[in-house]
Amino acid sequence: MHKRKEIRDSIVERLKGATHCGERVFSNRGRSFFASELPSITVYTDSESSQFLNAPENRLRRTIKLIIEAATIQQCHIDDELDELAMQIEAAIPNSQLFDGLIQNISLSQSEMGLADKGEKVMGSVRMTYEVEYDT
Repeated sequence: MHKRKEIRDSIVERLKGATHCGERVFSNRGRSFFASELPSITVYTDSESSQFLNAPENRLRRTIKLIIEAATIQQCHIDDELDELAMQIEAAIPNSQLFDGLIQNISLSQSEMGLADKGEKVMGSVRMTYEVEYDT
């Protein structure tokens, strides 16, 4: 199993039960959600860079962009609801805990908010990009 999968799985487990999404935390993109399944979180990885740590041993320090995307249906004030979800996610992934040696560093680098009008209801999302350093 690639370390990227281990990292995604670790993040999913850390987020389950830590937010208003409860157990609705999934790995890998491309999943469609029904309104009844929201709020929910999807965890996936994006681009990755690497550099040699030790060329003779072929050890690499990799930095991956890990995306945590939370979506919800508007109940009252969608921006406030998204801010609350983002705060819960940030609290569940503190920078100081390095996931039992799986990673060397994790830090939030960007957050984006989005809205989609679905007729009677507005769906909102927050897309949080974390930079995760790990060695292979």
